[in-house]
Amino acid sequence: MRSRLSKLLDSLLSERRILSVMFIDIVNSTVLAVEMGDERWSDKLERFRAVVRRALDNFGGIEIDTGLLISGVVRDLVAGSRIGLIDRGDHPLKGLPGTFRLYGLAH
Repeated sequence: MRSRLSKLLDSLLSERRILSVMFIDIVNSTVLAVEMGDERWSDKLERFRAVVRRALDNFGGIEIDTGLLISGVVRDLVAGSRIGLIDRGDHPLKGLPGTFRLYGLAH
């Protein structure tokens, strides 16, 4: 993400412009996902992303990345596929006890 953001900034800052950067975090998302279940949470998340993307379109914004991490269980399920993963280390997840090994998608 840093590389993509850097390239975008370089292209935008060749002229004098106003630039805003926004990061979004859904508060208690882990707890909500557990309470709602995979299907309902996925539907709600897609609706949320659609609202954000419409706002970006309306105001000339650009979506750089969507900050996706997966667990070791999902990593095991995609083993042997062409999906590249980067080990992001052990992290606590809000709303869940303990720490979990997380992986990011390789670009």
